[in-house]
Amino acid sequence: MGETILQTENLKKYFPVKRSFFSRERKWIRAVDGVDLELEEGEILGVVGESGSGKTTLAKMIQGIYRPTEGAVRFRGVNIHTLAHHQMKDIRREIQYVYQNPGGSFDPWWMVGKSLEEPLKIHQGLSNQEIKKRVKEILKAVGLGEDHLFRYPHEFSGGQQRRLALARVLILSPSLVIFDEPTSGLDVSIQATILKLLKQLRDDLGLTYIFISHDLSVVQMMSDKIAVMYLGAMVEFGHTKIIFNNPRHPYTKSLLAAAPRIEDAKIEKDNVIKGEVPNPIDIPSGCRFWPRCPNASGNCTHVAPISKLTADGRKVTCHLA
Repeated sequence: MGETILQTENLKKYFPVKRSFFSRERKWIRAVDGVDLELEEGEILGVVGESGSGKTTLAKMIQGIYRPTEGAVRFRGVNIHTLAHHQMKDIRREIQYVYQNPGGSFDPWWMVGKSLEEPLKIHQGLSNQEIKKRVKEILKAVGLGEDHLFRYPHEFSGGQQRRLALARVLILSPSLVIFDEPTSGLDVSIQATILKLLKQLRDDLGLTYIFISHDLSVVQMMSDKIAVMYLGAMVEFGHTKIIFNNPRHPYTKSLLAAAPRIEDAKIEKDNVIKGEVPNPIDIPSGCRFWPRCPNASGNCTHVAPISKLTADGRKVTCHLA
């Protein structure tokens, strides 16, 4: 592990809701609502939470796709959202995003070789010979051969498409790679192969990863740190082993308890999180988790909890922690 490569400070992203003809009040979807996190070089951060918790919006602000409503994203100490357009070109090379549907990021009319060469032509002043050499090197690194250069994206299996998407981002030698559900839709055996490859590339190339996933077993196996998000806020953040061994926030406890395990004959009904996720336009007062929390007290319903640093180094946003 090295120096701090990424830091977010009170990061917020609000999306305006279209007003009806009779409504004068402007309403907002608070997709990300005050997230603070820190990541060191070489670390893997897992970001977990239910659908709609703000995981993907957070990642897209880190990558520079969305501009924050408030707060800062600092990459190597520089707030990337204050940079000029030509300076952002270097940031986009350094921070790469692997989408959940890897096949959708390739032009269906281009052979794979052309798709892999294009980023090098845009970002780096290499000769055609150097470009072709670099493409062959990166294909070999992700376990594909030169014959794959002359195929179209639809001719690849799901696992091969994951490798292609990885090759496309690694070809620019990034420092930070964001994965959005990197193993979804894959067979278990292929998942294991892809995860092993990602760890090997992290070690060989000195990469830093952010993993967005619903699969807690993958996050537990891959991550050094974990950020648990609920309704746009980060409710618990710390080292993965510490949080999995002893979760402190009621939402984290519910997520881990609800995760199916091989040794369980069935999923216990008591492990299912009760109720529905509240509307992000109308977030509950006080603690945003209290309507679904089994331990909610009077304070929880009207006083917003403050993030606290515990003795074991984690951050927890809960009155009861």
